[in-house]
Amino acid sequence: MSDISSMLEDSVTRLFRDKVDREFLQEQEKTGWAAQLWELTEELGLSSVLVKEDNGGVGGDWADAYEIVKGCGRFAVPLPLPETIVARWLLDQTNLVAPEGPLTLIPSIDGSDAKRIPWGRNAVAGCTTQVTDSGNIVRLVDFTDVVFTHEVNLAKEPRDNCSMIANLCDGDVNVPATASFYLGAMIRSAQISGVAMALLEQATIYSGERSQFGRNLNKFQTVQHNLARLATAAASLDSISRFAFATMDNVGFKDDAKTDVRFAIAAAKSRASECVDLICALSHQIHGAIGFTYEHSLHFYSRRAWSWRSEFGGSSYWANTLGDIALGLGSEKLWGAITALGINETKTAN
Repeated sequence: MSDISSMLEDSVTRLFRDKVDREFLQEQEKTGWAAQLWELTEELGLSSVLVKEDNGGVGGDWADAYEIVKGCGRFAVPLPLPETIVARWLLDQTNLVAPEGPLTLIPSIDGSDAKRIPWGRNAVAGCTTQVTDSGNIVRLVDFTDVVFTHEVNLAKEPRDNCSMIANLCDGDVNVPATASFYLGAMIRSAQISGVAMALLEQATIYSGERSQFGRNLNKFQTVQHNLARLATAAASLDSISRFAFATMDNVGFKDDAKTDVRFAIAAAKSRASECVDLICALSHQIHGAIGFTYEHSLHFYSRRAWSWRSEFGGSSYWANTLGDIALGLGSEKLWGAITALGINETKTAN
């Protein structure tokens, strides 16, 4: 981890640990928008971490962004900060100027309609990548005059629908037409990795404090086994999600999905979505019935994980995508492609 990444991790941890607790999350589910917290993230430059310094950003890399996005999952941050980071990066690759305020990613546009837009009602604009007759573009959609149909996911985060009656701006870009969807999946895998860390932390603390039959829960072999399984899952999610972000730095998008970051993203989102049932089941089992009560904080994390696992493609979608990439490579080239990505990751670590 670089010095910048370490500093960002420390800053994000201090900010969200101080500001985002159970009472805060309960209040935000009632009010719907954490305006003051968003202003704090903007003051720290977190949403512009990937924007070039010449354009007013931090000039960081994707490994730096990983610490922020993972932190959003670890502390169940009720903001579209990960979406804004990606949207501003996409706009920074074009001649389009990113509007001030929270942005989001539009998963897909069907004709003139868009569905399940994360934080649509709170964002000033949304963007997506598409293919046109002249090439691939980033499409920026101004939400000023858009009327949203309000919906939420299981975590009560806005996932709104709308007809795309708005000002549209298009900018040519040298990324695949599916780039925004892949990057959306990548940030969700990082957020789920953060949730896994939070679930492990809470389960470790609870089992160390709660007593049953005269001894702490963490002295029972079954609980120890569940904690070990939870820790293993959390470590694997952190590793594979971090790898996807590092591959974005080292390889990025190329002409061939078999040899670029899409391979790593498919693996990360497939693993993350698949792991959600395991990490939630283990953490709730360790907590017992209290973890399901609204007064406890555990459900704020598990509900987000259950929601995020299907957003920007679920485990089956990404498993099929990963399989298609592997079949396209063939048995002779598959291992070489995997190890080539691994070499790039090793260089970053060094």
